[in-house]
Amino acid sequence: PGDTVFAGTLNKNGYIEVETTKTSSDTTFAKIIRLTFEAQANKADTQKFIQKFARVYTPCIMAIAGLLVVIPVFMLKQDLNHWIEQAITLLVIACPCALVISTPVAIFAAIGNASAKGALVKGGKFIEALARVEIIALDKTRTITFGNPIVSDVLPLNGTSREELLACTAGAEMFSEHPLAQAVVNASKREGFEPHRAEAFQSVAGKGATAKCLVCEDETIYLGKLSFIHESQARSADAEKIVQQLSAQGKTSVVVSFGEGVAGIIGLTDEIKPDSAKAIQELIVMGIEPVMLTGDNEHAGQFVAQQVGIQKIYGGLMPDEKARRIQELRENNRYVAMVGDGVNDAPALAISSVGIAMGAAGSDAAIESANVALMNDKLSLIPFLIRLSRAALFRIKINTLGAIAVKITFVALAVFGFSNLVLAIAADVGVTLVVILFSLRLLRFKEEI
Repeated sequence: PGDTVFAGTLNKNGYIEVETTKTSSDTTFAKIIRLTFEAQANKADTQKFIQKFARVYTPCIMAIAGLLVVIPVFMLKQDLNHWIEQAITLLVIACPCALVISTPVAIFAAIGNASAKGALVKGGKFIEALARVEIIALDKTRTITFGNPIVSDVLPLNGTSREELLACTAGAEMFSEHPLAQAVVNASKREGFEPHRAEAFQSVAGKGATAKCLVCEDETIYLGKLSFIHESQARSADAEKIVQQLSAQGKTSVVVSFGEGVAGIIGLTDEIKPDSAKAIQELIVMGIEPVMLTGDNEHAGQFVAQQVGIQKIYGGLMPDEKARRIQELRENNRYVAMVGDGVNDAPALAISSVGIAMGAAGSDAAIESANVALMNDKLSLIPFLIRLSRAALFRIKINTLGAIAVKITFVALAVFGFSNLVLAIAADVGVTLVVILFSLRLLRFKEEI
């Protein structure tokens, strides 16, 4: 009586009366949604360089073409036909076809290439943002790791064999649906130890479980937290030391007793994706600082970070705290990418310069908030996307500068009366074709460095 009951709590035994003290708008999920929309509302869209340039460029060209007829003909009394031809030539060569097409062709080619690799980019501005990323923040679970626990340590004590420890524990865990239990069962089978037959399984919520092994002389198996084992067994200094060591490595401990002291300890950890370390190292080589933002404890974050080469870790973060960390990282107008998969990451994804959702396993909220969705969950796609985006931005700059240089050259020729319509058309169409072909090379941009 008097305890707070959280949404989603299950009452498995007996009858209870619950008083509602908060509305649906006060739930954590509702707060996450509100944070996400607030973050999206605060994001400003950057205007394209071409749009800024066109507002000045077009009126200037029209004015110059008009003056090219007015000044020589009406003020200097020169040939009308010649200067009308020069004005038309000026308008033809100054037509901003190459300028206008330089950005979209490069952007669409980059987006098409990314899509073929399994990365969906929601717009051209996010290609530009990816090219400017300086810091990349990553969630841990299901981003750097698979999110599935695996057995990492099997430590028998007091004369217990490895086979007995794994097979007996697996026999009891066969009745449990907990991910840790399934990991122990899988580990036993993988090592060729058939789980022992057991009965009378009982789960003790938040502590562990008990069962009777029918193979090992009907022994009672106790398994779970060390504090649960200590309720029926004497304290073990060796067990406490091992549990502390595993905890320091960010691992979870399942302590096992067969009714007489501690029989052994099984350590479990989250399996790191095989491409995570390589992807992080590629990002570092590219001059991008990786940062881990995780809701898991600091020890678990430190352990995984050491494996993949991340130096800066923030652990035990709530959704709003992740968003605040992104805001801090974005100070001084720095470009920060956020990579995550869950609903807890949605606010941080929304408030980052570019949010990247691990889409295949990600939540709807994360995919909706993100600007890029990795449909195959390959972290190694992120360095490729950044290289592709940088290549796209480089091509846009080269296309734009090249087109402007050709325009300026032929405008000058037209102003001094040395151009003609044939040259103008050839130059205009030629530059446009070069820009298109140069941009389309992004479709063949390779994943390798």
